[in-house]
Amino acid sequence: PPPKRDLRRHMVTRVIPAVREAFQKHGFAAKDPEAPGGQFLVGVGAALFMIDADFQVGRVSHGYDAIGAGYQIALGALAVLRHIEPKARARAALEAAEFHAPGVRRPWRFLWTREVER
Repeated sequence: PPPKRDLRRHMVTRVIPAVREAFQKHGFAAKDPEAPGGQFLVGVGAALFMIDADFQVGRVSHGYDAIGAGYQIALGALAVLRHIEPKARARAALEAAEFHAPGVRRPWRFLWTREVER
């Protein structure tokens, strides 16, 4: 990845255009190149970004975030489970959201491109 000070710029100028192109190529986005996508999170090193449906890039300041139907429940779980390793923490947050939010159900797919650091 680029140096830390250039990471947000890299997300806006390189990653987002590539994501938009991939969404269009694979039928996720409408034919309109300005059509919105979905919310998603991107972690790069210790930095976490929330990409909104209109492709705005926001850097998460507190080190964790959640999106979707059970995001508030997941945020609560993430806040109190800081002591466990990241993969187990993510799974526990999803399980809490699944238990308490009717719109959250398995299966979940996790993609770790490199080993997650604590």
